[in-house]
Amino acid sequence: GLLGHERYAAFAVGQVLTAVTRFAAGVVTALLTLSVAGAMAALAVGTFAAAAGLWWLSGPASWSVPGRSRDLLPDLGRACSAIAGVIVLSNVDLLLARHFLSREESGAYALAALFGKACLWGAQFVPALVFPRLARDGSGRGLLLRSAAAAAGVGAAGILVASVAAGPVVRVIAGDDPG
Repeated sequence: GLLGHERYAAFAVGQVLTAVTRFAAGVVTALLTLSVAGAMAALAVGTFAAAAGLWWLSGPASWSVPGRSRDLLPDLGRACSAIAGVIVLSNVDLLLARHFLSREESGAYALAALFGKACLWGAQFVPALVFPRLARDGSGRGLLLRSAAAAAGVGAAGILVASVAAGPVVRVIAGDDPG
């Protein structure tokens, strides 16, 4: 709704709101020393709060297309299925690691996989930054190519950092550091 109505500032507020509620769920989990189930419940509450805030920001009128009486929820479901596929594919390796590796090896693998997740999701800020400009004035190929280069640069920097620091960081966090 917000992007379709070209309400980019409200969209940005929604993105920040979503991040803040997820962060708050993590803080609550840590402060209350919740279990995994408790952490998931806190995340669900935070996600619900963000969704309610986004609904309020967009207004109920944005949930239907002018001239059509049907809801946009089926369209939303189709649109979200693509990102759901990316999330599943980017996490299935952890399930496979737990099945095929020992407990210690799969734990170290999961910890090291965080570097991959940072590279995969860390570059997402680039499209969020350039989308309003692309949508507003169709800045064209130059901006699109610079954006792609910036996203690739974030990934390359992550790979470089991981290649240099991942081993020591994993050993320290996992408790295998002799020092």
